[in-house]
This record gives sequence, C-alpha cells and structure tokens, in this order.
Amino acid sequence: MKKAYYTGKKYPFYKSISYVISEASDSEMKLLAKLIKATKLQKGHYKIIAAWKKRLQEIHWQSDDGDLGVQADLRKEGRKRAKKRLEFSIF
Repeated sequence: MKKAYYTGKKYPFYKSISYVISEASDSEMKLLAKLIKATKLQKGHYKIIAAWKKRLQEIHWQSDDGDLGVQADLRKEGRKRAKKRLEFSIF
C-alpha cells in the first residue's frame, strides 16, 4: 500500500477506510474485509461499498469467497442504521 503523508487532520472512519481501500493490495483487502465486518459504522456504508467494488475491479479480484462478504455486511448494517434513525425520528 502506498503510504499517504499524514497531515494531522483526522477524518470520519468511512472516509479514511475508503482511501485505504483505494490503495490496498490483494492481501490487504482480506485484512480490510475483516476490519470492516468487525466495525460498527455510524454512516458511510454505501460510500465504502462503492470504494470496495471499484478496488476489486481495479485489482482484477479473483477469489472463491467473492467479495469476502463485505458488501452484504455493509448493506445489512446500513439498513439497520437507517431503521434506527427512522425509529428515533418518529418519537
């Protein structure tokens, strides 16, 4: 992975992980899949999915495990978050 120059500015997780995904190798994608599926995200689910899909195409991803379950996991969590926001907005 190409190292980014750290300026000291911090970003929300979905922005940071999207950047890291864009630079990841095959082996790093496997590690990132574990991290993403183990993390409770507040927002940005679909931005991460877009970054994930783009990177898999760029590196010509070939795996018996497909996309390692990342897209399905993020969609499921995104729906849960949207449902919770809707429930809170009703009250």
